Amino acid sequence: LLDEVRAMREAVEVDRKSDTAPLTREEAATYLRVHPDTLYTWATEGRVAYSRLGDGKRAALRFLRRDLDRFVSGHRIDTIEATRRHVKL
Repeated sequence: LLDEVRAMREAVEVDRKSDTAPLTREEAATYLRVHPDTLYTWATEGRVAYSRLGDGKRAALRFLRRDLDRFVSGHRIDTIEATRRHVKL
């Protein structure tokens, strides 16, 4: 129950931030509803855009909502109906 309350608080904090304010890895992961380690993997694989604050592997990562939204949109899978409308057989 405590974990659920913490997750809800984090989600509310992320929603309060400006759309243009960079998000930490934890905030961005909460926004996407994935584990921070998953987001880190996606970022280091070049799948989602990020900024690194400083030099070296231990430098903090920051994410922009628009990049996260673009990432989600880019991985959207249409329904069969929508695919049929776009592809003329």
